[in-house]
Amino acid sequence: MANALPFHFPSPAIRSSARDQPLPRPVPTELIPAFGLPGILAIVFAESGLLIGFFLPGDSLLFTAGLLVADGAYLTQPLWLVCPLIVAAAIIGDQVGCLFGRKVGRVAFVRENIEAILVGIVVVSVVPVAIELLRSRRASRAAVRPVDR
Repeated sequence: MANALPFHFPSPAIRSSARDQPLPRPVPTELIPAFGLPGILAIVFAESGLLIGFFLPGDSLLFTAGLLVADGAYLTQPLWLVCPLIVAAAIIGDQVGCLFGRKVGRVAFVRENIEAILVGIVVVSVVPVAIELLRSRRASRAAVRPVDR
């Protein structure tokens, strides 16, 4: 089955070792045509309504989306269509978050452990960034340091 996206991530099983090569990072010029307006709407929805969306780049994404619509090279939809769709995604996300909070907020487990849940969400979103930072620092130090044998 052919990959529907213009980029792909190789399977780690194909490589001989996980340390041999880093996974290729998708280029924004490939991600924007692949996901485009639906991707922007999904990020706005998640940021405004879901508890896990607080780390998403909402304001800078809206600014960038405006630039991409004005350029017309990557997003070909007109601005009069993009603006109401983004507003609708934010409103729908807000309503989903409200309904989720109304339903889950009454659960005794959530009320008693809300601090631990929020700390867990922050840890889950920060730990991968810290791991990648430490890996890149280690790789840059290894590249600068001559190998002693």
